[in-house]
Amino acid sequence: MKKKFYVTLIAPLLLSSVIWAQSAPNLNTDITWDSDPNVSGNQSTASTAAHIENAYNNARRQEELQKMIPTNSLGILILPNDWANYTVTEKTFFLVNAERNCRGGVDYDGAGGIAAVLGLSLEEAEVQLNSVAQNHANWLVANNLFQHTGANNSTPFNRIQAVFGLNTCSEFLSRGENIAFFTTTAATVTAAVERAIYNWIYKDAGSQWGHRQANLLQNMDVNGTSVNGFKNNYGGGLSEGMLGVGIAGANSNAYNLGNVNSGMNRSDVVVMVVMDPVGDLAASSNNCDFQTAVALPIELMQFTAVQDKEKIKLYWKTATERNNSHFVIERASNGKDFEQIGEVAGWGNSKTERNYNFIDDNVKNGTHYYRLVQYDQSGKTSMSQIIVIRFIDKLNLSTYTNNDGLIIALNSASRSQGFFQITNLNGTVVQSGELSIESGFNKINKPLDNMLSGIYILSVEVNGTKENNRFYWGQ
Repeated sequence: MKKKFYVTLIAPLLLSSVIWAQSAPNLNTDITWDSDPNVSGNQSTASTAAHIENAYNNARRQEELQKMIPTNSLGILILPNDWANYTVTEKTFFLVNAERNCRGGVDYDGAGGIAAVLGLSLEEAEVQLNSVAQNHANWLVANNLFQHTGANNSTPFNRIQAVFGLNTCSEFLSRGENIAFFTTTAATVTAAVERAIYNWIYKDAGSQWGHRQANLLQNMDVNGTSVNGFKNNYGGGLSEGMLGVGIAGANSNAYNLGNVNSGMNRSDVVVMVVMDPVGDLAASSNNCDFQTAVALPIELMQFTAVQDKEKIKLYWKTATERNNSHFVIERASNGKDFEQIGEVAGWGNSKTERNYNFIDDNVKNGTHYYRLVQYDQSGKTSMSQIIVIRFIDKLNLSTYTNNDGLIIALNSASRSQGFFQITNLNGTVVQSGELSIESGFNKINKPLDNMLSGIYILSVEVNGTKENNRFYWGQ
């Protein structure tokens, strides 16, 4: 018999309006799971990595269309080769962070009026938070319920703070818990965690996008209120926050929610909780016993690209490393079809800042996308957010004069400080200084006060590229 899935979602305890800041905005409408982005309505519940990747990537493309941001702004999800061997906690931690990271730097406003999404990772999955989530999942199944209220009328916040007291080891957060319910005619529910995270992020209109906000919450919540987001004061680098996950289920006779899944064979519930730890000093002085279940193999503090003459130089910095084997550097010209262009050895284990760099000396004019794939010593991978640089190997410098002076026209791959120098035919410098250069085409006016009539040579240097141009000045 063909598998059937029914999903019911309940709104989190606290809801916000669609105004947003550093967190990703809500969607306009639900995006239904679709295993093949090229076939409309091809719904699949298969658990293969390829189906999961296609579903998430299709949803990202649909989000870009809904929010009118450039295609591939949200990148491409690629799951590790051994995805089937990942635990529930590892899958949750990987997918949640992948969805958080892919929105980093994206300007949904399009005009710079609202802060771009930060895209910070959650720092770790925590053992005791796993127990909080698992215990609630078990309680729901045992009591044939699907709700946030738990044993002894506890709320998600009560359950989290029973382990990590508010203002002692945890800070106030506007979100605490997501739950998802699945039922099937088959013997087992497939891809429950993958489908749960997908539905929370892409199919949550019925819950006013509260589950999406819990997954994608950054320093500021969707209202732009910093007190309700992650404080980013624990640990180092571009990460903050912890999660826990649990999954429980039974045959539909034992867990049937009042026969709403009549005729099904198996029902599962997935519970995920999130928590913001207090800052480092408070965590230490309060003896907060955080126990890592899964952690970021590296905490990436910086990943940037700059043009240097005919090359692009990549720089990245880690705050901490755990069993870090190496980095693979990948490049694409379209933000989608990445290929490996190099490899850099990792430090291994470190609690201090480590700096890395790589030179791409095989680039052509145009836009280039880069990402890092980090491998730990067991072969598992994590992926950085995508960075973009426009490479221009020539400034295409041109000049003309008018009554106001000299007009300098040039192209630049990025915003930077340039340098100009004007000399006469004898080589004497008559004027020099800095130029504030914007990415793309630039048109700059330079007054030529007190300069004698004659032929001059303009030299401009930007990002290591230098070009000259002759012009005549006469009054």
